[in-house]
Amino acid sequence: MLACLLLAVCIQVDHHAAIKEWEGKYVYPAHNGKINVYFEDGSEVSWNSLKTIELKATARKKDWVEVVYKQKKAYVRLVEVVHEDIAYEYYLAKVQHEPANRDWKYKHGCVMLNKYYENAIKHLDAYIRAEPDCYYLTLRGQQYYYRDEFDKAKADFDASLVFADPFNPADLRNYWFGISFHYRGKIYTKRQQNDKARLEFQAARKRRQIPYVETVEIAKLDFDDKEYDRSLTTMNDAIKQMQQMHSEESAYVYLIRVLVFLVKNDIKLAQEDLATAVNRSNINPGELYCAAWLLSSHPNDAIRNGTVALSLAKRAVEGDAKPMFLAGLAAAYAETGDFAKAIETEQQALKDEKYQKYFGTAARARLALYEKKKPYRWRDMRFQGELMPGMR
Repeated sequence: MLACLLLAVCIQVDHHAAIKEWEGKYVYPAHNGKINVYFEDGSEVSWNSLKTIELKATARKKDWVEVVYKQKKAYVRLVEVVHEDIAYEYYLAKVQHEPANRDWKYKHGCVMLNKYYENAIKHLDAYIRAEPDCYYLTLRGQQYYYRDEFDKAKADFDASLVFADPFNPADLRNYWFGISFHYRGKIYTKRQQNDKARLEFQAARKRRQIPYVETVEIAKLDFDDKEYDRSLTTMNDAIKQMQQMHSEESAYVYLIRVLVFLVKNDIKLAQEDLATAVNRSNINPGELYCAAWLLSSHPNDAIRNGTVALSLAKRAVEGDAKPMFLAGLAAAYAETGDFAKAIETEQQALKDEKYQKYFGTAARARLALYEKKKPYRWRDMRFQGELMPGMR
């Protein structure tokens, strides 16, 4: 046991010295309980890591890490955090040293959601056997969901809802129960059971601290049901909810409303929302990909812009070179007429086995277009069709 504890300490100290990249990376709490977050004006707050498991870093300043906390620049002590690149091993060592400490298991499970780990299910199986509760079941359900094992995922989400909250306070329980309702809604959406999905998202919205996320999901269901006026009203509600939270606004939310405006042929408002989305300082690679995909592939000539799409797609791939983002870059190359690059980039995406399995048919169809020197255009204008594929 002592060896495990020493391993955790060594992982944190030695590896932090070797880590060069901090900007845009997550940091996690190195111990249980609250951590002080210090602001430039001299004020400070306690970071409750049970509610927010990670903070996004912007830089390392010797013995401090510069982070973003509720849209403000702040600092935490280096010794109190763990960089995302070493968090998996760090928490695993902590779990092995204190196998009865559920907080280390909870943190380990959360870290495994932010990156793909082959052994994640195995670890969560062990935690659930030792002490089943809503937290571990919800974490394992999410692992199954992102592996496209939807029956197993739903079984875990169903089971999680029968457990009382082991940590107590009730808001934490409601938050995790809200996640279970949210993912059950996503599963029903994939099964095209939209009425059931809508009820799940409504249940999630009552429990989670970010209600606009569920409102967006309901708006997407309205869109796929071709209830475009209702979808627009719901998206307007989502944006109001997001703005009332006084937190960082999501570019993705504005991109969804762009699609609603386009189907209603309101080009001016679509362009305004698109500009709002792509000019956000906190835009992430997934949102850059969505914007590039829209600008390169939407059938409406008035919204497409290959040059801007290519710039956004390159930024997405620079941030995260996942196969779906490469496919977005390929579509942007095709829209600008660089079909050689489009073919090369789509072929690069198809080298990934998981992408090949789930998106291979559509990718090969796009590749055939590029080989004929034709750009790609969306045909199935639904979120369960060709709108924003791979953004789950």
